[in-house]
Amino acid sequence: MALGREAIYSALFSQLATLLAAPIGPFNYAGRRPVSMGTIAAEQYPAFVLVEKGENYDRSRLFAPAKVALLADLFIYSLQGEVPDESDVSTLNILADAVEDAVQAACGPTAQNTLGDLVVDAWILGRQVVTPGSYAQRQSEQVMNLAVTLPHSR
Repeated sequence: MALGREAIYSALFSQLATLLAAPIGPFNYAGRRPVSMGTIAAEQYPAFVLVEKGENYDRSRLFAPAKVALLADLFIYSLQGEVPDESDVSTLNILADAVEDAVQAACGPTAQNTLGDLVVDAWILGRQVVTPGSYAQRQSEQVMNLAVTLPHSR
């Protein structure tokens, strides 16, 4: 019997929030609802939001169940300082490293993040810097793409 998707997304979010949210981690806000970059209060930055993106069914193997991956985007928002020539790219890189370190720390000795044996694996697939902060645009945004392979997959 397949495990419910909500249990998996909830476990993924809980793991990230536990490892990344204040007072342990660098993030002051964590959520699962999409938010617009400018709607977060200044004291809530940096923030991350986990948003479900879709699913991928790989049916490349004959006579085997599809390999099903749940896809999610982790939106990371940060706030640039008031200095006109200050770059927020260093902050974006530090926050991306924190997310990667948290996912790796949860992997344990097998190098597979199984969300407490709920899934086969959970990985970061990629990262895009969407909006680096500038003096005119104080908020910065980046997206980390995540995939979680369901247990009934090959």
